[in-house]
Amino acid sequence: MHSISNNKALLKLYAVALVFAVLIYCGTGDLIRAFTALLAFSPYAFVHAKPMAVSAAAGWLTAHGIRIRTSATLEQLSHMENIAFTTGAIAPTGTMQTDAPQLMDKLRRMGMHPVLLPPIGTSDAAQLAAQAGIRDIRTALPPSNDPFAVSTAYIQGSTDNRSASEKACLHIVLGSSAASDADIICASDDLSQLPLLLRTAHQLRQKIEQNAIFGYTMNFIGIGLAAVGILSPFGGALWHAASTALILLNTESLHLAQVYEKKFAFSKAV
Repeated sequence: MHSISNNKALLKLYAVALVFAVLIYCGTGDLIRAFTALLAFSPYAFVHAKPMAVSAAAGWLTAHGIRIRTSATLEQLSHMENIAFTTGAIAPTGTMQTDAPQLMDKLRRMGMHPVLLPPIGTSDAAQLAAQAGIRDIRTALPPSNDPFAVSTAYIQGSTDNRSASEKACLHIVLGSSAASDADIICASDDLSQLPLLLRTAHQLRQKIEQNAIFGYTMNFIGIGLAAVGILSPFGGALWHAASTALILLNTESLHLAQVYEKKFAFSKAV
């Protein structure tokens, strides 16, 4: 399905390039300029850079015991503004993680608003929230189409009605607590994985947005240079190669940043 979507996007971009080539020929009467515009246009890397970045990010998370359900999951996570915890996620064995307040502060600095979602009638919800450093307590999320619910990552712990095979895991649902399947599953119920997950999602979104800017800018500048006769066919081919290389190198930098982060974390641990 993802490949079909990419092919459709590629065809649309080629159609745009052909339209511009026709307009250039109609406006200048110069077939070489129109041909050069087609050479300078580089849609392939622009379309495929996104799945490449997603694949790199997903592979990095898998190595850390975090699995995502679809290729769009991380990008969706990067748009979440709230992070809601059940009591099973905050205190899976009845005991709060000692670093929970520091973790909540870190999540706030990453732009997330922590929320505690205790079961209705829970008597110690305020105490749990205070221990975790959470200021917002809600008995339930609003309807799934409510703006708050749509922008919430819902964290369920290992004790939240899970089968034996799903124990000691974190199950994360994005956008609505009513979803039956988790969008993200962490192999451990250790909440310290959450900043890594969020940071990876934000880095991925940043690379996707950068590639969109680079792709559109380089392609349309190339078309413009070809239209006014500055680029020759050889120059158009070089422009195409440079545009492709820029996008692919920017995508690869996501992987390099993750490798550096791993080495840095290892050296700090030592």
